[in-house]
Amino acid sequence: MSRATRSSSATSVATIPVTVIACEFSSVVFRAWMAQGHPYVRELAKIRDVEYIDLPTGHWPQFTRPEELGRAILTGVGSA
Repeated sequence: MSRATRSSSATSVATIPVTVIACEFSSVVFRAWMAQGHPYVRELAKIRDVEYIDLPTGHWPQFTRPEELGRAILTGVGSA
């Protein structure tokens, strides 16, 4: 892949709307990390249109809070 192709792809990805369902780390933590330039969220920080849904469950929300996770997913895709 050429450098020009990578640059073009990176630009277009930044314009795609993203929903983050924040389970193990809250949206406040994600935003703080992005403000600090933390490498864990370097790519997320490039996205211009990010919606956060906090679902404080830990690493396995599909097991601990499946109904809430389902609602969060539907909200993220605009079906709820």
